Amino acid sequence: MKERTELKQVVETYLAILENQGLLMWDRLNSGSVLVSAGPKKYKVKLCRPGTADYYVLRGGQLYFLETKGGKGKLRPDQEEFAFLSSWHGAEYHVIRSLEDLQRVLGICPLCNTRILHESHACY
Repeated sequence: MKERTELKQVVETYLAILENQGLLMWDRLNSGSVLVSAGPKKYKVKLCRPGTADYYVLRGGQLYFLETKGGKGKLRPDQEEFAFLSSWHGAEYHVIRSLEDLQRVLGICPLCNTRILHESHACY
């Protein structure tokens, strides 16, 4: 998949389907800050730290952080630090470049869209 924007749309659609099936929960993570207006007042709201992955997924008691990269995109130094720290603390961190990457990471059968529990899954 070439475009990162297109990949994010595919990832978000697929994660929403899996969440609706009760297989996981997920959300999009945003770093930086935004300016929020509340009447005449404006507030700067800090989001996640720089380098935070694009998504978190909670599945079967395991926390995954997923960073989407199109083509040959590489992690920035702050993303490498986040990957290291999240892995150090027991989460899994993965770079996702395709729907197939996402299915492999989450253990989802690409043929029947169910959880692969063992090597002798019925679809193989």
